[in-house]
Amino acid sequence: MSKKSAFLVMLQIAAMVFLVIYNKPIIFGYGLLFQIFGIVIGFWAIYTIRVGNFNIQPEVKSNFLIKKGPYKWIRNPMYLAVILFYLPIFLTNSEWINILAFGVLLTVLILKILLEESFLKLRFGEEYLLYKSKTKRLIPYLI
Repeated sequence: MSKKSAFLVMLQIAAMVFLVIYNKPIIFGYGLLFQIFGIVIGFWAIYTIRVGNFNIQPEVKSNFLIKKGPYKWIRNPMYLAVILFYLPIFLTNSEWINILAFGVLLTVLILKILLEESFLKLRFGEEYLLYKSKTKRLIPYLI
């Protein structure tokens, strides 16, 4: 893992841990539904790529491009899962410290996505570019 990747992973974990520890758990309402949806998408993505290929760092671990399961519609379902899980925490308690932590988390995820895309392009070339042209980054049919 490069120093840049290690730094991004460290920041991501720190922001996630802070948001969970600093805030009360969400136990009802739409926020809980978002979190459950995020967990389901995350586990579906991990199941699809198989646990052995799971990778928190942006460097590509797999020897083949995964284009099934949630990856059929979006290129970054695990990042979407993280956003869906932490968004309700941020929205229910928008103190400046939560705004900062969620902002750091989003920034790190975007940087990781961009870095990962460059690694995927290097590893898979035209196959990745074709896949990229047919899928969205985070939200099916939108982004």
